[in-house]
Amino acid sequence: MIVTTAEAAATPGKYRGRRRPPSRRRLFLKVAVVLGTVTVVLVGVGVAIATTVSSDDEKGRYGDGVADFCPLVDAAPLTGFGLGERERHPQNVAEPRPPATGCLVLLSGEEQAATYLTAELRASMRVYPSVTDALAGYTGTLDFERSEGREPELLHGLGEQAGFVASSASSASEGVEFRLRVRDSNATFDVTVFAQGLAPDAVSNDQVKDALLKIGTKVLEGARQGT
Repeated sequence: MIVTTAEAAATPGKYRGRRRPPSRRRLFLKVAVVLGTVTVVLVGVGVAIATTVSSDDEKGRYGDGVADFCPLVDAAPLTGFGLGERERHPQNVAEPRPPATGCLVLLSGEEQAATYLTAELRASMRVYPSVTDALAGYTGTLDFERSEGREPELLHGLGEQAGFVASSASSASEGVEFRLRVRDSNATFDVTVFAQGLAPDAVSNDQVKDALLKIGTKVLEGARQGT
């Protein structure tokens, strides 16, 4: 019996010819879509992890700072210059932001000395919202020193960044100022000595720098333990 093409198509179970294989283009598209989806998921997870780690690092180690800063300030390294501590009291500064927590120590020399020597030791700490903000604040202080004609000497071994500046005096009657700037994580520290009656050749910048480094080291250690 002869079966026509129409009958073969209408009869179940009959041979209907060879099926065409799936298009290669369609296969490639499906594979590309699957790989693209996996890549997006992995990238998203990576970004989430990186963002979490980065944000944690950005906050820094210091939270609310130190409530009572004066106990962290040791003026003993300045006694070698003929100075003795007379009094001290907290000194907090609201502006510029963030506010600074600090301490003022008043020192003086022997009254019988030919030239009466007085000095002020100021130490302060500012806690920033993030490490990036603290870095910007620290950089700004160094830029300020340069604008005043004082090129900071960059130091290592104290905090993450540190710089020292000194102003010169032509006579003992003029005041001379030495300052240590430090950044550690999301906080900055300033230790400043302003002295009057100090002869230009009485002490060297290196001697004062070493004294401020000792004071700054104890301040930093105390701040780390207190936060």
